[in-house]
Amino acid sequence: MNPCPVDATALEALGVSRLIPVTPGMSGAQIFRCAHSTGAPLILRVWAPELAEPRLSEITRMVTVIRSELPSLVPRVFPLEASALSEMLKPTIDRASPTSEVLAPSQSVSQSQSVRLHGNLSMQTLWGHSGARYWQLFDEMPGDPLPVDAEQKEVMAGVDALSRLHGAMSWFGQRREMPLAIRSRLKRLDQVHEILGVELTGERALRNLNLNQQFDPRKFPDENCQHGTNQPSEGIQDTGKLTHAISNAISIWNQNAVRMKKKLFLQLTTDSSAPMPTQYVLRDIHRENLLFDKGQASGFFDFDAVRVDTPWADLARWVGSFVVDDQAEDSFWLQACERFAATHSVLGSEDVTWGHGFAKRLHEATQWISLGNWLVWLCIEQRSFSVPNEVLAKRISRLAASVVSKA
Repeated sequence: MNPCPVDATALEALGVSRLIPVTPGMSGAQIFRCAHSTGAPLILRVWAPELAEPRLSEITRMVTVIRSELPSLVPRVFPLEASALSEMLKPTIDRASPTSEVLAPSQSVSQSQSVRLHGNLSMQTLWGHSGARYWQLFDEMPGDPLPVDAEQKEVMAGVDALSRLHGAMSWFGQRREMPLAIRSRLKRLDQVHEILGVELTGERALRNLNLNQQFDPRKFPDENCQHGTNQPSEGIQDTGKLTHAISNAISIWNQNAVRMKKKLFLQLTTDSSAPMPTQYVLRDIHRENLLFDKGQASGFFDFDAVRVDTPWADLARWVGSFVVDDQAEDSFWLQACERFAATHSVLGSEDVTWGHGFAKRLHEATQWISLGNWLVWLCIEQRSFSVPNEVLAKRISRLAASVVSKA
């Protein structure tokens, strides 16, 4: 089956004979495992229609370059548009002449930026599109995400992998500025509070709630249905748990909205008082986006949000995805920050004390804004997500618990 208008000829030329749907995440992309003639495990990703061509090209350039440094942690990306092959085939990094500035999204990779182009098709690294949607074929990385209650040594192995990834990304250069992590949170903090208003009434919100998520278990039988049947497993359409999670989140929001907006605005504006080092980072590196195999980091696979930002934003996102009560786990934060700074190409040991507090503040802002985002998406915009209701309920309940722990 093809997920959308996909050029079957291009897929066949790449040796892809079958697409197997995989339970999607919440980014708007469709994910398919591919049956390949070589037996190599590959993934086809179909992007949301609103993705712009320059943005996907930027992401692909980044993945291509950092894979040359970390082939065991970063997947190859294959082209699916034959006409694009003349633009870029195999980049070879000239380390003798690194760039001094971070590449802007509009800049193309060229020899002037120390990237040489060769006609070697063994590593084809271009984006492709068909119809109104873009799609990519790339390596399926081995392993599985860590559980929420992962051992600290596993989380720290993720910190080490993240530091190595930043080292590869640093080839594009660094600069000093107010980081995007602060600017974007200040902007979204205002937006969410304006949309939800001073008080979100539970009756109105629950009346508008789209409990009938557009989840079709027939599309994902191996992942979500009981073995040998077409019936969804327990929890897929459990509207009760989602209703309870939303009702609880509304109550928490109403009780804390005014105080939290003032607190987070003050913290973020204070942190922005002086420029700080920035470089390309992932910006969405939570526990589900780094795979582990036998206790070791085995692959990053989601580069959707990559942009120039502070490295501390990635550290906060990664560690924060394993933390519920920050106060009880302060030593965990500190250990992660010390380890991160000790091995990072940009940071130093003198940054640990400040970075420790900053990472926790970023995490607190992220949790509060994320809770608001879910209330906006589900109660105001009435969005649907291609995941079970129980998954949404767990995500929202965990955010609510994290917010309560800081109240």
